[in-house]
Amino acid sequence: MSKLLIGSWRLIWAMQSQDGVKTHHRGENPVGQIIYSPDGRMSATIMDPSWATNEDQMLKGPEIFMAYAGPYTLEGDLVRHHVEICSWPKVIGKVLERRFEMCGNDEVFLRSIPITSKSGKTYQQELLWRRFGK
Repeated sequence: MSKLLIGSWRLIWAMQSQDGVKTHHRGENPVGQIIYSPDGRMSATIMDPSWATNEDQMLKGPEIFMAYAGPYTLEGDLVRHHVEICSWPKVIGKVLERRFEMCGNDEVFLRSIPITSKSGKTYQQELLWRRFGK
């Protein structure tokens, strides 16, 4: 396990690209946290803050709020999240792969592996996290 990745991180920003066009992911100012434990477990929660204050937003689902947890594995700069629990049932049992880059000891940049949908569109997510307390 990468000892630098272990800890609790708060979300600084999140972007999603669709066929190379970047947009804010879960709102312009999303909130979230991701935790990597020394025993190989992780959990992530990300939401658009408007989700909790607007009933119409609550119905939108995973593009507004996402939470998942399970074990994680590392291979070089690749972290794999093995999803056991998730707010979006179709992700349970999947492995979410992320390239990670440490920015010093206090920030980590995660970039998802590009995924091509059935419609042929390519999606990728980029998230910057800062260690809590920094």
